Amino acid sequence: MQKSLKKKENEAVGIFAKKNHKIELIDYAEFSKFYPELVSKKDESGKLLFYLGNILNYVINLENLISSVKDNWNQISSMYHFANKKIQSYSHNQISEISGFKFELFANDFTKFIRQKFLFMEVNREDEFSPVKNKCGNCDTPEIAVQMISTLHKKWLKNAGAILDESKIRR
Repeated sequence: MQKSLKKKENEAVGIFAKKNHKIELIDYAEFSKFYPELVSKKDESGKLLFYLGNILNYVINLENLISSVKDNWNQISSMYHFANKKIQSYSHNQISEISGFKFELFANDFTKFIRQKFLFMEVNREDEFSPVKNKCGNCDTPEIAVQMISTLHKKWLKNAGAILDESKIRR
């Protein structure tokens, strides 16, 4: 099972697409790089053609995953993504940030080898998705994620009948 949400236009989340009669998850950076004309493409009703966003919540049989990785290791080991990123460096008793190269594998890289059917469950963004991509700012930060999960937990408590004294809730 794969949890997904309605993707906002130009939102940096991976998408689902059918390729060679099989569902594949495509990383957002690669989707926009290799298929820029499809990123904002809409159907006749105005809905994004690729509207299901991948939030990396999977339910996969562990034995299936292990055997799939073992059986496809040669192919998987050649699928690294190349990224130019800021990385910490230590030299002459100092830590600094330098530009560096990273080779990365993502969870969604493995899903194409899973030998089980995919089931998609569209979830409520406010309850299920708060990415942490930035250290600070006004978007996708740890503080925003903490606030969103706190709001969700307060909602659960209230729905269960709890009476909350907001003045005593620690921030």
